[in-house]
Amino acid sequence: MAIRISRREVFNNLVRIKDSILAKGYEEGVQASPKRRYPAFVNRHTGDLRFGDAEQDPYFIEENWEKLELTSVDEADTVRFAVSSSLSEKIPPDLRADSAALKILFETMDILNQLAAQFEKKAEQVTNGDVPFRLTDVHVLSEPERIDSLPGWRGEMTRIEAESNLENKSPGAYLLRKENTLLDEIAGHFTAANEIPLQFYLLTFNGPSGKISDLMMIETQWGWTFCQGEPDLAKPCYRYESSPSALLRTLGRQIHSPA
Repeated sequence: MAIRISRREVFNNLVRIKDSILAKGYEEGVQASPKRRYPAFVNRHTGDLRFGDAEQDPYFIEENWEKLELTSVDEADTVRFAVSSSLSEKIPPDLRADSAALKILFETMDILNQLAAQFEKKAEQVTNGDVPFRLTDVHVLSEPERIDSLPGWRGEMTRIEAESNLENKSPGAYLLRKENTLLDEIAGHFTAANEIPLQFYLLTFNGPSGKISDLMMIETQWGWTFCQGEPDLAKPCYRYESSPSALLRTLGRQIHSPA
C-alpha cells in the first residue's frame, strides 16, 4: 500500500534509519532484550536525524543537535520503533527543538511504524540482518514548499525582536520573518509596478563581522528571488529559484544555523 509523506526531510530520515540499521546490523546493539538501540542525534532546527559518527562531520555544531536514541522492539508479528532521550522512553516534551523540526521528527516515526506494520516479519529475514520495513511504497507529495515550514521561520517579528534573537549568536545564524508594517508599503509599490501578486519576507542574519543584516525575499509566480531594489522584477538583475530553501542555498555558508 502506498504511503504518502508531506516532506522530503522525512524521507531522508527514513533512508538514514535504514542505512544505520544495515550498517550496524539488525541483530547488533543491546541484545539483553528484544529491544535494540541505535544512538542518534536530531537537529533542533531541521529535524534531520544522524547516526554513527555524526560528531565527526565538519558542519556538526553541538548547540544545534540533541542526543536521542532510536529503539526497535519485536512484537508478535511486527517491529515497533520509537525515539527517546536518555531520560525518557518517548520524545521528551522538553526537547529543545523548533516546531518545524518536531513535526518532521513525529512524522518520521509515524511513517516508520506504518511501514513496519506492513512488513511481513520472517525469522530468516531478521537473522540475515534485513531491515524490517520497505521504502519502495513511500511517495513524497509534490506540493509547493512553504516558507513557514522552513527551519528558522518566526512569523510576524519586528527588527528589534529579530536582533534580540540573534544577539550573541555566531556568524551565519539567521531567522525568517514577516514585518507587515515595513513590508506593506514596499509590496504595494512592487505589485503595482509588475501587476502580479507578490509576497515579501525578510531573512535576518549575522554577517561575518557580527553585523545583523536583512535581505528581502520575494515570492512570485516565476519563483523566489532576493530584492535588488529595482521594482521591475523582469530585469536581468533578478534570478529566480524554485523554492525558498533553494534561494537560501544560493547564499552558501553565509547562513547555516537557524536561530
